[in-house]
Amino acid sequence: RSYQSLSPLYKAGFGVGLLAWGYIGLKTTPKAEEALGLVPREEDLAMLEKYKPKLMVIDK
Repeated sequence: RSYQSLSPLYKAGFGVGLLAWGYIGLKTTPKAEEALGLVPREEDLAMLEKYKPKLMVIDK
């Protein structure tokens, strides 16, 4: 109910702020991962590839 009582301009600003926060997070996360050493190794990627579901096409 507290959100409904806000003015439309404030609601729009809040929404734009959330979108901007998400955009900034998407753009800065890869750089932060590299700086912290959280980039996956080749062994990790190979293990994930092993567990990835395989799709098979079956003709009728």
